[in-house]
Amino acid sequence: GWTGDLPSQVAGLRQQGRRVEIITPESASRAAIGVNQMDPATRISSARAGFEQGRREAARLTFVRDPSDMAAN
Repeated sequence: GWTGDLPSQVAGLRQQGRRVEIITPESASRAAIGVNQMDPATRISSARAGFEQGRREAARLTFVRDPSDMAAN
């Protein structure tokens, strides 16, 4: 399983030859989230902003799968 902090996880994956992209909330997503990530009042706007950011990121990134990964799915 995954343990440790993000930089350690990224380093471990890169040592295995994996390409790693870290995606964090952009300004529109951060604004939608607000100051309290647990505030139910921002749930819908946060989800919409994150979904739109995800669509843009998906269009930007190209995923190349290792054939051995395909067997696991």
